[in-house]
Amino acid sequence: MTRPNTAAPKAEWRQWARGVDVDWSAVSPTIAEALEAHLETNTAVLGFRPMPGEVDLRPLYALPKRRWLVTRTPTRGPLSVHDAGGPLEMHRYGFAQPVAGSHVVEPTDIDVVLVPGAVFDVSGGRVGRGKGYYDELLTRCRPDIELIGVTVDALVVDVVPTETHDISMTHIVTESGLRPVR
Repeated sequence: MTRPNTAAPKAEWRQWARGVDVDWSAVSPTIAEALEAHLETNTAVLGFRPMPGEVDLRPLYALPKRRWLVTRTPTRGPLSVHDAGGPLEMHRYGFAQPVAGSHVVEPTDIDVVLVPGAVFDVSGGRVGRGKGYYDELLTRCRPDIELIGVTVDALVVDVVPTETHDISMTHIVTESGLRPVR
């Protein structure tokens, strides 16, 4: 499929991204290494458990001197944040998440968010999965938080469509390394 033009709806960008051939298992270690080198010790880092078509950052969660957090996607309502090392259950979409009733961490306690997405642009714009979960969560974080879009070079484009509720990243990390975008 041909890359959509900048005026195309986000749904077309998501469809295009699903068709981009990426060996996620090959690029994930390189991206994790770039993040490991960047992330300061004694920080609270919100990662994510990968869905198909996302970078696998789970090996990072064993690194010491950082507090690793992940989200829980409830049946209804906003994402909640929990420690990454707790018990897990399978979400109906096939990814592991903290079990119901796990201790909740306040979004204002997070220092860095590693943000998944379908497509990013060079200015930090993001096309997500289409439900708005991450954009809503990011509104509950501190304004000085570091937001790192996690993707591959093939899914970073010049411009993606954005809406007023979309929150831009401060950095992008790919297999080529981590770079600031704002």
